[in-house]
Amino acid sequence: RNVAEEEGVPERASSSVALWSWFAQRCRMNAHVVLALSPIGDAMRDRLRRFPCLVNCSTIDWFDKWPNDALHAVAHSLLAPLHNISESALNGVVGVCMAAQTYATELAAQFEAELRRKNYVTPTLYLNLLSLLEKILVTKRQELSEIKARYDVGLEKLLSTAAQVSEMQSELEALKPQLSAKKSETEAMMETITADRESADVTRAQVEQEEAECKVQAEEAQKLKDACEADLAKAMPALNGALKALKSLSKNDIIEV
Repeated sequence: RNVAEEEGVPERASSSVALWSWFAQRCRMNAHVVLALSPIGDAMRDRLRRFPCLVNCSTIDWFDKWPNDALHAVAHSLLAPLHNISESALNGVVGVCMAAQTYATELAAQFEAELRRKNYVTPTLYLNLLSLLEKILVTKRQELSEIKARYDVGLEKLLSTAAQVSEMQSELEALKPQLSAKKSETEAMMETITADRESADVTRAQVEQEEAECKVQAEEAQKLKDACEADLAKAMPALNGALKALKSLSKNDIIEV
């Protein structure tokens, strides 16, 4: 009510109906509605046929294809906030996106000229292309980060293994004098064992020779024993007869003799 009076609405006209009429007129004067319609398909044609005021009571702005400057500015503004991308790489990516949009527009015009069918290449498709490119870039960066992390772990393992190998080589270098001494001792021991083996072979040969000689002597002794036993067997009957005759002699027989 105060605003209405300040704008010159008479006080006697400040009834509810008058205030509502003033408010509606104020809304009509100050309300601005932006309505965006896509020309693709029959939806826009049907809406204009059903609501003619969309044409009669509105200001129509037809958005044609974006010029190259607009394509470059939009792509640069959307892709520039991405981190770790050089200016030259950014310009290259922007150029590729611009070329893709321009080429798609040219193909759409050729498609319409040849087949009489309209294919719209709108700025929304260009924005979708930039959004998809940003998502792909983020995904690939994440994949590269994971690969780099695995590579760093593998490199750390290799460095750790190399350090362990170097330490083992140092230990081997420190043990070389001891190994050389042990080798010399082993060689000397092998020489001693070889000499002892040769001496043992000579002793074995002598023992085998003496064993053969003893065997020959044992065979000769066995033959002599057998001969003696044979002679003894022959003499035993005579001895036994003599002993028997001796036992049968009497004192008188001895006196007579």
